[in-house]
Amino acid sequence: SVTQMVTGIELAPRTLFLQLDEIVRLTTTVLPETAANKNVTWSSSDEEVATVRNGRIDAYGYGAATITCTAADGSGVSAKCMVYVIQDESELYVDLGLPSGTLWATWNIGATTPEDYGDYFAWGETEGYNGGRTTLFNWSTYKYCNGSETTLTKYCQDSSYGYNGYTDDLTELEPEDDAAYVNWGANWRMPSSAQFDELINSSY
Repeated sequence: SVTQMVTGIELAPRTLFLQLDEIVRLTTTVLPETAANKNVTWSSSDEEVATVRNGRIDAYGYGAATITCTAADGSGVSAKCMVYVIQDESELYVDLGLPSGTLWATWNIGATTPEDYGDYFAWGETEGYNGGRTTLFNWSTYKYCNGSETTLTKYCQDSSYGYNGYTDDLTELEPEDDAAYVNWGANWRMPSSAQFDELINSSY
């Protein structure tokens, strides 16, 4: 007989900033609804920081840990939640004294240390490679095009690259397409060109 395998797992939230001894339970959605086996297994990359059991996360020590939820049907589908156990919110950002007052994050999205690269994102996509995405970046899989670099359907300023001449003149990410906003919450944004320029050109 043919059975429906799991094709996706959605975790909410994708990122947690916790205090020591805080307990949070993740919401898990296994797709599709008709999957024959919707059981999942859980693991933590560092149980001295956070443990997980049936979606319940316990913050045990300061640091960062990756919580992974994996389908038990052998499909290999998984999703992850990044957990940061902190003493104070100021650990999340660095104040470089920039004229704009912009605060830069201590970690990259998906990173477990300040030095870690974290996840990789295509412009306008919120699911990163290493963060649940299993396909490499190319035009055939990019969210905002119809298969090639000349068929863009969003964030296009040049009609020769837009689908049927499409342009929208968007140069900054809208919240729903912003990986920092979606993964970390409303207080975070991916840097704009102006913010990068300020960082590069300022002495601090």
